[in-house]
Amino acid sequence: MDDDIYNKLKNSAFSKMTRVSPKNNRVTLGPEAIATCSTPKKKVQKLAQTPKTKYTISNIAKPSPMSRLIAGLEKLKMEDAYEAINQRHQQLEEFEKEQKNKMKRAWHLQQQYMVAKVQDQEFLIYQALEEHNKNAVKKNEKLLEYYQEIAERRRKKDEELQEKEQQKKELLRIIDVLKRDHTEFREGFQEIVNLTKTQDSVYLKTNLGHISTKLKVLNGKMDEVVGKCKTGNVSQEDVVQSSNNLTELRGLQNKIVNELETEKRFKEEKIKEAKLKEEKLREEKLKEEKLKEMERLKQEQLKEQKLKEAAKKEEIKSNPIQQPGSLKKLDDIVSMNSLKQYSELQDFQVNVQNSYNQLEKDESLKQFKFDCKKAINIPVNAISGLNPQHLLDKYNRLSQLLAGKSVQVGDKHFSASIHPQGILYCMDLLAKKFVLQGDLMISSNPESAFYYGTIIVSLWNQFPDFGKLILAHFHKQCPYLVPIYLPKSIDQTDRDYYESLGYKYNEDGTVEKQDKFLKRMIGIIRLYAAVIISFPKKDQGRKNPLGLTEGWRWLTAFLNLEPRVDVTATLLQAFLETSGFQMQAHYGKQFVKLMKYFQVKFMPMLKKIDTGGPFTRLEGLLREYVKRGQFEKPGGILKEGFW
Repeated sequence: MDDDIYNKLKNSAFSKMTRVSPKNNRVTLGPEAIATCSTPKKKVQKLAQTPKTKYTISNIAKPSPMSRLIAGLEKLKMEDAYEAINQRHQQLEEFEKEQKNKMKRAWHLQQQYMVAKVQDQEFLIYQALEEHNKNAVKKNEKLLEYYQEIAERRRKKDEELQEKEQQKKELLRIIDVLKRDHTEFREGFQEIVNLTKTQDSVYLKTNLGHISTKLKVLNGKMDEVVGKCKTGNVSQEDVVQSSNNLTELRGLQNKIVNELETEKRFKEEKIKEAKLKEEKLREEKLKEEKLKEMERLKQEQLKEQKLKEAAKKEEIKSNPIQQPGSLKKLDDIVSMNSLKQYSELQDFQVNVQNSYNQLEKDESLKQFKFDCKKAINIPVNAISGLNPQHLLDKYNRLSQLLAGKSVQVGDKHFSASIHPQGILYCMDLLAKKFVLQGDLMISSNPESAFYYGTIIVSLWNQFPDFGKLILAHFHKQCPYLVPIYLPKSIDQTDRDYYESLGYKYNEDGTVEKQDKFLKRMIGIIRLYAAVIISFPKKDQGRKNPLGLTEGWRWLTAFLNLEPRVDVTATLLQAFLETSGFQMQAHYGKQFVKLMKYFQVKFMPMLKKIDTGGPFTRLEGLLREYVKRGQFEKPGGILKEGFW
């Protein structure tokens, strides 16, 4: 059978096969059978068995022998094909199974390998970590040791620095102490030298050699200590040595001062005994002269009483400053008791001034006098009602100065007692300074009068002579506080007369204006009234050596005098504004009666000669008094026991 016949037979068999199995639409033969076969295992097996199934083909003509042969061949071919396909599928399945097993074994092997590898790596890492930890611990230990070593070195260095700083501070402290001791030593040394030069003393003449030798020895010791300061090689022993030197010098100084005071008292006692009769004679002579002068004034006043009242008023209006007492009776210008007190206080102040006259004229004591003024001005200028401690501090500084104790003046210590007249000199300066504060401070700040008043009263209690001096300066600066209207004497110039009344003169030689004069008088009388009603410091109780009785004396004496233009109204207003409240509280009905007399009797007399601003202000003050029933309590007044 050639190829054409075979191909025809094959095609015929395939076409028949297609008709026999219409549902089979897959490639079952040829090379694409495996590639396209996706029939599951069971289906393949079923297909493989299909050729064994006997098909009944209806409506087919009885095949010929050739066709049966061909069909047999086809059948055989189909069986071989199905068998080959089944074998191929089995091979594929076995291959796939084998591949899966291989892959599974490979995967397991790979997993085991990976696990082993990871374990090895973990072991290596663990070993590395252990080694690293060991190294880190060692490094940390070394680092800790290093830091501890650094900290220890730093601690030692800090201790060394602190020790050096402490040594430096101690050195500076020692040097400061030595400097202060040296300064005080120099001052004390110079004071002893000044005493030996200025004092004419038997003791100094006798012991001058011993004093000079002692001073040289002490000076040499102190110079030795100062020399150590320059090199910085000083210790606490040098401080002790310096203190001992200073103590010896002070002892020498005190001994000299005490000896001089003893010698002075001895001389004064002799002088007093010799001058006792002279002083008595002088006092009697002064009294006789004063009585003669008063008698002369009385005679002149009696002669001039005949002048017309119109001329007198015209003169007062034309020149309100000059108010000649010669036109009045003696009782019109001063009371006899007031005049006596005034004369005694002025004599006392003159005697005090004469006692330190030599000190004031001695140019070699210029620094001493400057220190006295500085020791007074600094605390007085700083007085205020800030708090009790502030007032106590200023009082203590002034009290120690008048007691002859050492006080701080600037950067050094100072004592007024190093000069025999030093204390009286300071006492007089202080009294004058306080009165001048009326012009400088109180005239513009009325409340400050009470701060000054309480310290003045406290110092007065401690030093009675200070009280006399301050009253004398009150009378000198404001004679209306006596009260007195000083007359103009025949041989007295206008300038001398105005200055005796409290006026000041300008540089061009003209008298100061009336408003400025009145302002100063207001400040002074406010201070005077504040002193009257002030309480001293609490450990002195209620003791006031001037007191409200002095206020009553002054007010009644002033109202008994003939009133003057401007001055009378001005002083009465300032006095009543400052002390009226306290005087009424103390005197009660008596004070009310006095005020009634003031309004009914005195004010009409004052109105006849004065209708200006001062009178108007006084009139307004009295109206407020009548309306309220009392004077208003002044601002700034300190309570009892404030300090």
